[in-house]
Amino acid sequence: NKKQKTKFQYILSKKISDVAKKIAGTTRPNDIDQKITDLKKLNSGKADAYKYQDLILGILNDLFYPHLQNPRLGEPKAEGRQIIDITFSNNSFKGFFADLAKRNIVCNQIFFECKNYSQDVKNPELDQLLGRFDYRTATIGFIVCRENKDSSKIVELCRDRAKQQQRYIIVLADSDVIQLLENKKQNENFYEVSLNNFLKGKLEEILNF
Repeated sequence: NKKQKTKFQYILSKKISDVAKKIAGTTRPNDIDQKITDLKKLNSGKADAYKYQDLILGILNDLFYPHLQNPRLGEPKAEGRQIIDITFSNNSFKGFFADLAKRNIVCNQIFFECKNYSQDVKNPELDQLLGRFDYRTATIGFIVCRENKDSSKIVELCRDRAKQQQRYIIVLADSDVIQLLENKKQNENFYEVSLNNFLKGKLEEILNF
């Protein structure tokens, strides 16, 4: 039943969080190379949707820890009527995730939806994530997808929602994720420079009304 399912999801998320805490900050260049290889090899499509979600969870933890912590997989909202693919707690005291509050963007939690599609993200996917936002937990989130063939169109769709609803979605394609992984491998100041500049650039795109 619903209560049992919600309890199972909580236990699973807690185990994932415990494992993430143990491995965070220990990523080596070879680990990064393996994640890039796995991402490139993974087929798009519904059959591998959960494999994509699991892989992205590990990558996000590598990229964003310690700014984002306590990752939860499949966290329920609205009494279980909504499920968020990946949720992180925002524990950042400086940089991009800390600065969001200065823009009056609610960011206590950061939501990620994973779309293992071969086509571009469109309105339904954006509106699905918007429906997860509220003014207590988050008004910003990310969609991670395989590719953005028409990236300018996606930016326009996200910009419309930022302008009309003051809710913010950043779309990351596999190419963006790989770029961040490569930057982390090569840059000792990844968190202070590369990551912050990259994410600020993505946000500025949708704030440029």
